[in-house]
Order: sequence, then C-alpha cells, then structure tokens
Amino acid sequence: MKARPSPHSIRLPMFSSFNSCSIVMSANAQLPAAVANAAPAPGAPTAPTSPRFYDAEVVCMGRGIPRIVSPFDNLAGLVAEGYRHEEDEIRGNQVEYSRERIRNFNAYRALVGIVIPNFRALTASMDATTIARFYAELDHGGLLARGGDISALKKYTAEYVNAHVATILGDIPNNEYLSKLLDVDSREGRGVQHDLAGFLICPIEHDWDNPVIRARVRAGEPGYHPSSSLFPRFLYENYKGDKNKIEEGFLRSSLLLACYIRIYLSLTSVQAPRASNPDPNPRSVAMRFQLEKKVTPRTIAYIAMLVHFSLTNAAQWNKVVNHFSYHLFYNFIVDFFECPPGPLAAQRNEELLAWWNCQVYGSQNPDIVQLESSGRALECQQIARESGQST
Repeated sequence: MKARPSPHSIRLPMFSSFNSCSIVMSANAQLPAAVANAAPAPGAPTAPTSPRFYDAEVVCMGRGIPRIVSPFDNLAGLVAEGYRHEEDEIRGNQVEYSRERIRNFNAYRALVGIVIPNFRALTASMDATTIARFYAELDHGGLLARGGDISALKKYTAEYVNAHVATILGDIPNNEYLSKLLDVDSREGRGVQHDLAGFLICPIEHDWDNPVIRARVRAGEPGYHPSSSLFPRFLYENYKGDKNKIEEGFLRSSLLLACYIRIYLSLTSVQAPRASNPDPNPRSVAMRFQLEKKVTPRTIAYIAMLVHFSLTNAAQWNKVVNHFSYHLFYNFIVDFFECPPGPLAAQRNEELLAWWNCQVYGSQNPDIVQLESSGRALECQQIARESGQST
C-alpha cells in the first residue's frame, strides 16, 4: 500500500479557512497570474509536472470551509491533527486527547468528509509549492464566503427583526421599540445602545426590561457587560431564557433559524467569486456540499456567530468585538453538541438537531426520527431479554 505523505514534511503557510465543490484538474489548467507568477520562497521545490487547478473551482471549494468546517482554525494544522489522530488509531496508541485536539479532529473530518471528500488523493502527489497555492486559493474562497455572509446578514437580520418586532417582544410593551427600528443598510447605531439590538444580544442573566439593569448593561458595569455571557437572548425560543434552566429553548430562536435558511438554502449565498466567471449551475450551500436533510452543529455555530455580529455596531469584522470573543463563542456551541456531559445530554442534542432538520428541510424528518426511535425500542427489548431481565 502506498505510504501517505506526512504533513510534517511539507512546509505550508498558515491559513484560516477552507471549503469544497467538485474540482476540475488538468495539466493545462492555468493558475491566476498573481499566483502563477509569484516567486517561490528560497529553497522551495519547483513542480513543472504538478497538477494545477482552475482557480474558480478551488475558490468555490474554499467557500465551504468557514461555513462547514471552521471559520478560525488553520487548515494545515487541522490536516496535521487529522493525520496524527488517524495514525494513533492505526497503531492502537492509547492517547487522552484534549478538547481542543478533539475539536480540531472533528473539523478535519468535516473537511475530508463533506467539503473535500477526495482531499487525501488530491494532495498526495502535490509538492510544497503546489499545495501552498492550493491552500491559498481555498483560504481566499473562505474569506469571500465569510465576507459575503456578513454583508448578507447585515441587511437580512435587520429586515427580519424590523418585520417581527411584535413577535420578538411578545407581551413586552413595544411602543418605545417601534419608534426606532434597525437601519437595514448599516450596523452603525446597533449594539446595546439600540433598544431592539440590545434586547436581542443582552444575556439571559439580565432583565433588559428593567431600566436600572438595562443602564448597567449599556454601561458595561462589572458583572453586567454583554461580553461576560455566552447566552444572548437571540439564541432562545421566543427570545426568553431562564438563567436557572439555561438549556431550555437554547438555539431554537426563529431569528437564528431564518438566518440559517438565508445563508445555507439561498442561491445568492453561493454566487461565483468573479462576475466574469459566472457559475453555470448555481446551487445553494446545502446543495453544493450535499448537506440536504442534515443540519450540522458547526453550521449552527457559524450562523449564531454571524447573527450576533450583525446585531453589533462594529464597523468591520473582527474575532473580538466589544470584548466579545467570536472564536470562543463558536467553539462553545460546537462543544455543546460534540462534547455532551453524558448520554442524556447527547440524546437532547440529537432531538435539537432533529428539530433543526425539521424546520429547515421539511416535515418528513420527524417521521424518520420517530421510525428510528421505534426501531431502538425493539433493540432495547431484545437486549433486555438477552440479559435475562425480561421474558
């Protein structure tokens, strides 16, 4: 069997995002001039016979990486972690992995399992120069996707909130909120100083409707700063959360769901990276990466992060805005699903994902879940009989 090239033997640049589409390879395909004519680093190997890529196809792959794999982690590092983990499994090494390493390995699995299924075969024959170019194009695609999604949700989040003020506020007197809706073309004026945006990003630990508490949140007083909590109201069903029952209604808000559908099911979210090279077969993100009928934890975390950012007054994207860390926020939601504290929590997470699948993809999903549950009931009874617990 052909040995797999070690990721440690390849000098790779540090990149932050990644993605997948079907890709077209050809010995005669041309890289973008800026990439093809770039001078190699001193001592870097040349590759006159290495495969080259149509940049539009690789950029298209890169657009899936922040949306499905991770918007923050370094691609080369994830691949190296994936190879190490697989090597440990092959050799039977007993290794206690940190949560960070497990999270990175799961990101690698999303990369090679969803975004670029042929990643290993695709990169096996690449030398350092070619793979660096490949990673650079993937990274560029990821940046385009994140930028496009931020722009889309800046407008869409405001439109949705403005159109659903009564539903969002419920039984809260909303005259003062109706007097100033969100500007759909700019984030300026949003954040905790805005009545509606502040209501949505206020942590559930604080009563926004209490004028004294609201003033403390806006002032960022110790213990009241919005960045001190990972549970803003907009994540919750009916935008209400109980600090003593944090999991109830968590990640079930209609705003979060609407923004998810806008990014993952809309054709406009996968526009070609260059107007001069239009996509002849436009598809949604879910269709392009074959996510149909399956909402994943990382896609929920990505949308939650961007919705929060859309409600702030930040002038531009940053991993930390007003002391709120989006990297930590994203990892927290991923870990909520991927690292439950026990089987009961894991079952609740499955039910939550089933709810998302039902809301996003249609009514057939609950039937499937119910059928699977019915099958598990038989299996449990069979196991009980095998152990002599029932006749």
